[in-house]
Amino acid sequence: MNGFVGLCVVLLAVWCLCSSGSGSTAGRSIPRRGLTGHVHSGPRSTVATHEGGHVVVARGVGGRVKSARIYSDGSGLVTWTGAGKTDYEQVVNAVAFLQGGRYAAGTSEGCGDGWLFKSGDALSVEQVLKYLPTDQRAKARAEGERKGARIVSSRGGEIARVADRLDQRGRI
Repeated sequence: MNGFVGLCVVLLAVWCLCSSGSGSTAGRSIPRRGLTGHVHSGPRSTVATHEGGHVVVARGVGGRVKSARIYSDGSGLVTWTGAGKTDYEQVVNAVAFLQGGRYAAGTSEGCGDGWLFKSGDALSVEQVLKYLPTDQRAKARAEGERKGARIVSSRGGEIARVADRLDQRGRI
């Protein structure tokens, strides 16, 4: 079963990379619909803390969390609507959101941060950066990473409360 799931993840990553055309969405506005995280697995408490980091960072950047779930198989998912007045600000906030899980849990275990293929949070960061011109991407990534780290480090208690609630109830 794990081999099949791994193959599906690889095929999805290849499809995402191949279907992106030139690899740039610069000049197009970021969709205002909800931005969805990914599903991953690991120890339930780690997943809860990881997803709690996404929730708290989403709120910290002014976004709205639509749902956060920990499923019976131990996987987790957060869906949110981003915030920001400009494309640049929206991308910075999305990078902060996507990095928030790793910063909170201290790991991206199960998030596809492998050496060969990127998936999950890492792939999502790459995809969201494509909404900016190439010359703005490195700055936006660095700013988003700093913003996510700052929110996580200043809201550890809130992350712990969200993680406990996710771990106990399976959703918020």
